[in-house]
Amino acid sequence: MAENFCSEHQSVWFKKGKMRGFAHPIKDESGNDTGQWCNRPESETPPELPPPVEVKTQPVPDNVYQKDDKMSKEEWAEKSKIERESIQKQVALKCACELGAAGVITPDKTLAYAEVYARFLLGDVNVTDETVFKALMGKYFEVS
Repeated sequence: MAENFCSEHQSVWFKKGKMRGFAHPIKDESGNDTGQWCNRPESETPPELPPPVEVKTQPVPDNVYQKDDKMSKEEWAEKSKIERESIQKQVALKCACELGAAGVITPDKTLAYAEVYARFLLGDVNVTDETVFKALMGKYFEVS
């Protein structure tokens, strides 16, 4: 890091965008930019980078990219069910995290709430009565 530090101005040289070389803005005693730049001298270039590491990859078998059109309707239905369950669980967890961030539920009850909400989304819990909902959810956090 010393090679990118300007000891005269106690600043770090940087290079970004269309800059041709490393530089830093010069600041006055109060820390405001003066509109002038200090360029790193060419003799103070950083050391050379080590050679790139060679990564050995294995060939991909031909059967990896086979189409799933050989699946039966039952297999497709099971795959779709698993995908829907995964999405609903993700939605439940996201909702629980948002409630936790809003301060509605405490962080220690976030996962429990997400689990119950996911079960509700999946149809495992059928709540049509508000009092039943409050009784069920009251186990996990205070419902007003």
